[in-house]
Amino acid sequence: MAEIIGLREKCDGLIDVLHEGEAEVGEMMKALEYVEERSESLRGACEDLLEEQVSDTSTWMKPLMSRRTSSRIRRSSPTD
Repeated sequence: MAEIIGLREKCDGLIDVLHEGEAEVGEMMKALEYVEERSESLRGACEDLLEEQVSDTSTWMKPLMSRRTSSRIRRSSPTD
């Protein structure tokens, strides 16, 4: 009978460890969800920033590109 009681206590101990593990996994899942949300938010902000930079670059590059194109046209025109 003592052996059965000892085995039962071990089983109860294992059940406690499993419950603790389950709680830890739950906390890890919450942390993962938080990280995924923040990552998505950060990705969106980076995309917005990149889009803004590309837009700003194209705004100031247009006059430069226009000058380069017109100077190429002048150079290639016959001078006679």
